[in-house]
Amino acid sequence: MSEMEHGMCISIEPLTDLSATILVPHDNNGSALSSDDFTGSLHQIATPFFTTWILIVIYSSMIPKNPLSFLSISRSYNELVSQRDSPLKILDFLRVLAIIWVIANHTGSEGRIDILDRAPSAEGFKRAIHDHPVFGALLGNSALGVEIFLVLSGLLAACSWHRHPSSPFSSHYKKFILRRVVRLAPSVLIFIIFASGPVMNDILPRFHDSMISTCGVKGIASHLLFMGNLQETPTCMGYLWYLGLDMQLYLAAPLLLYVLHHRVRLGVILSILIISLSCLLRALYCTTYGVCNKSDVDIPFISYPDIDPSTLTSIYEGLWEMYSRPHTKCGPFILGLLLGSLYSYWPNTRLSSRTTKLMSRGATVFAVGIIYAILPEYWYPDAGNTTYNTIYTATFRTLFALCICAIITSYVFTLSR
Repeated sequence: MSEMEHGMCISIEPLTDLSATILVPHDNNGSALSSDDFTGSLHQIATPFFTTWILIVIYSSMIPKNPLSFLSISRSYNELVSQRDSPLKILDFLRVLAIIWVIANHTGSEGRIDILDRAPSAEGFKRAIHDHPVFGALLGNSALGVEIFLVLSGLLAACSWHRHPSSPFSSHYKKFILRRVVRLAPSVLIFIIFASGPVMNDILPRFHDSMISTCGVKGIASHLLFMGNLQETPTCMGYLWYLGLDMQLYLAAPLLLYVLHHRVRLGVILSILIISLSCLLRALYCTTYGVCNKSDVDIPFISYPDIDPSTLTSIYEGLWEMYSRPHTKCGPFILGLLLGSLYSYWPNTRLSSRTTKLMSRGATVFAVGIIYAILPEYWYPDAGNTTYNTIYTATFRTLFALCICAIITSYVFTLSR
């Protein structure tokens, strides 16, 4: 299958990982373009694209009532500076908490030169983190901040969908996805063009060598098509993996939201079954790849000294399979969908102050317990696929997300609000 786009013939070829497919550019003679040629082509496309995008934003800002009014600069500014009296304003607090939590970890991992160089001192840093009684689990499990993002994303997706739940599914679905693409695609394209360009190579050569030089055509194209999380390993701008995961979950979400709207009980049952299956898949992957004692992912990615390449490849594959794929990460997102649907259909529901306080405090304590329940993996790093490690790896992200949902529920539906 092929089509003409921007003067290039686009053909579909299989990726080497998981048999996924992405669009791979070729020149008019049928030969594959090199990474540099592909990046150059992006830069040629950039000027007319940016010009068109700027004109659209200006038009949306000057004409208040139009289909693209959500791109208005004035509207965005007003939303940014206006004080909101919405029960969902707790989402801003959780979003900031997740951002700080994740940044703290990445500053101490990818932000260290010895870790980027895989120097022997990197292993010492990992050991020091694991041995700390307080910050070991807190920093090692900071990847749980991603679960907060997934809950918020699912909740907001449900709220957006349920604004017009009775609209014809096909047209509603197209508008729902189009709005998401329009919001994300320009920023992603701008970043990729800038990050892969000569300026970044001159300013941050180490970044270019470690995160850009390995991309190739397929790596860059995977991010442009929101499939970066399906890379075999996160070596090409791996930090963009979440955008692909989020978009794939958005593509599937309306199917479940449609069922929830028309048959609530069936929708809830399907949600529980999908979440349970996701947990089972996590358990299967961690036992198959032998990584059930490495649940915190970010820290084990730092350093594996004295391990043969074949074993190291297997470890990376297992961790990346659990960490980035929609079938192993959908649990928190679906919980967010359920909570968003509940809020959309019964926004005036109220719980007693006593109930919400117990719910909030209990969920907070349980969430902290989940964070520190990883400590046995640190105390016994060579324990392997024990029953405890397997169950923890399979369920801890979903259980933590459930706690986040309980905290949001206690705030949104409280009588004292």
